[in-house]
Amino acid sequence: MGESTTDDYFSDSVLGAWPRQLEKSLKKSGLDVQIINIAKGGDTTTMMLSEIDNILDYYKPQLVISMIGVNDYGHTKYIESSGVLEYILNNSALLKLKRWISHAIQNHNVSEVSMTTPAGYYDYLHNLIGLNQDHQLSISAITNLRTSNCQKSIIIAEYNTLTNLEETDINLHASFLVKALKLCPAHPEVAMRAMALHVNDESLPNSCDDIYKILKPYLSRLETNTISQLLACYTVRTAPKYLKDFLQTKRVEYTTDEYDVDLTKKNYNILYNKLFERDITLIAMQYPTVGIEELKSYFQNSKVYFIENKANFMPYLPQDYDKVFIDKFQQTWGHTTLFGHKLISDNLEKIVRGIILSSKQ
Repeated sequence: MGESTTDDYFSDSVLGAWPRQLEKSLKKSGLDVQIINIAKGGDTTTMMLSEIDNILDYYKPQLVISMIGVNDYGHTKYIESSGVLEYILNNSALLKLKRWISHAIQNHNVSEVSMTTPAGYYDYLHNLIGLNQDHQLSISAITNLRTSNCQKSIIIAEYNTLTNLEETDINLHASFLVKALKLCPAHPEVAMRAMALHVNDESLPNSCDDIYKILKPYLSRLETNTISQLLACYTVRTAPKYLKDFLQTKRVEYTTDEYDVDLTKKNYNILYNKLFERDITLIAMQYPTVGIEELKSYFQNSKVYFIENKANFMPYLPQDYDKVFIDKFQQTWGHTTLFGHKLISDNLEKIVRGIILSSKQ
């Protein structure tokens, strides 16, 4: 479980982020394991909890590894079961089957929308960029391609990246992302990019309300990280009633209260309880360079395994920062390089192997 620090999308397409590297290492050592990476860039712990029952019932994991909380900004609260009757209903075989089907359908919907630029179109994009023509003409050419709207959508988003429009012309970059979003509103990555951009720059011509109107018909198909970014847009303004009502169906309450400093702690404990009910082990992992003490303080009398990623990263700081991180979005640390992902994977391997082997005895 995680966000962009764990999401494969933000890593190498072959080696992957630390979960994929960990799986390869464990298999190489002779263990027959499968690691499911459910991390989504931009996600929050509240929105993760809104899907966790479906995910646990669908995959039935033996072990959950979490590195979560960096995106928690408040204004949302997960609504727990209110009593014994609701607990019984929530854990009934019928509801679990419904959750399983719901998650299977959502997985199918997402898999229909390719997360990557379609094969063969990289050469097309590089040739298009090589023409040095007006950007509007290039986007017009892409929209006239004989392919699906969702493929056109991700091709436009990739064009923005390759031409570095976010740095050279932020308004044009934003307008092209909105165009891509209109072509395929349910595309998780395009929607998340569009929302994240407008969260970070309120001066852009398309407001959060404009983006919301495009996404509104597709709310039930959106990934939790897109909804998280949509909510981040409304931290300083009132969220639409329809969005609030939709959140209620996912057991999430929108609030205009001040930021809850204990939000991550509360959500971590809800997660632990859900895992405990299913006899699933939790490894709570801290972000690189950050001490483990605060994370340990979240849990009282709970059997949780803790992993710190401080000792393995500090030898590279500050002189070899770029060897382990690609940015500084958290001042003392950032998104990790492939080598940084390997450091995390190597740090986890021994304890994960031990848990798996002990469960087989």
